[in-house]
Amino acid sequence: AAVDAAIDWIKRCLDPAVLDLATGAGKSFIIALIAKWIQENTGKKTLVLAPSKELVEQDKEKFMSTGYPASVYCASIGRCLKHPVVFGTPKTVGNAIDKFGSNFACVIIDEGDGVTPTVKNIINQIRQRNPKLRVLGLTATPYRLGTGYIYAYDQDDKPMHETECIEPYYHKLLYRVDAHELIRRGYLTPPHADLDHVAGYDAEHLEVNAQGKFNAREVEQVFEGKGRLTSFIVADVVQKSYGRN
Repeated sequence: AAVDAAIDWIKRCLDPAVLDLATGAGKSFIIALIAKWIQENTGKKTLVLAPSKELVEQDKEKFMSTGYPASVYCASIGRCLKHPVVFGTPKTVGNAIDKFGSNFACVIIDEGDGVTPTVKNIINQIRQRNPKLRVLGLTATPYRLGTGYIYAYDQDDKPMHETECIEPYYHKLLYRVDAHELIRRGYLTPPHADLDHVAGYDAEHLEVNAQGKFNAREVEQVFEGKGRLTSFIVADVVQKSYGRN
């Protein structure tokens, strides 16, 4: 259903759109099927951007399970543009953006909430060569602190309130699979909260700064030099995990 929603969108719209897929929903397989459809139906190329070497390798592996070859453009793995689908990291691609020509029909962004200036520049440069470039994002976290949701319209075409999203990059949320559905269908393990636990670290006073990060010195005061407490916590986890898979 997520693949169908994405394909239906790129058939008729140029605006960037996003899929909200909880961890465990199979983003790599969804990327593979979308890229496969583009290759078979347009004859053009797809660029899949992922923020790390590990995700690049994972996404490529899932795509190749469709029976098609793929290229990788990542400094720590290799640089190749031979095949119609290219998996790469933003930094490596951005440093060689002149090599990515007008035959790219779509950019797919894994971890699509991270539309960095580098990612935007890659898209803008390719769009100059192909004004009909499509852009799709996939993410498990479509909400960012400080700016809100990353899309302007929800799955039902209702506009997000201006207080809920500030300059969202994506025009529309195409499809959502949340963790509750994956738990209900047996894909994820139901969470279980055990309130009977030993004392934990006293982190109640920790607050994030203007950059959304914790103060390193305050974090050290909470967690360092607490060897006895740490041993109690680990022992409690081991005891409660006994007999479980």
